Amino acid sequence: MCEGVAIVAAKSVPRANPDVALGVLRDAGHKVLRLSVALRESVYRISRNGVQACREDSENHWNDEK
Repeated sequence: MCEGVAIVAAKSVPRANPDVALGVLRDAGHKVLRLSVALRESVYRISRNGVQACREDSENHWNDEK
């Protein structure tokens, strides 16, 4: 995924100015990093909610049997 971002960023920048190209690549890298962190947080939140739901189901089942 990062390679694709780098290729698109490199193609969209004039070759005459390497500083501009590096800036665009740096910005793209920061966006990919933020997306990665957001995805990791979402997966953690989903898994935590799933564990909580399983605990609640188990407690409800246990209380029903009593």
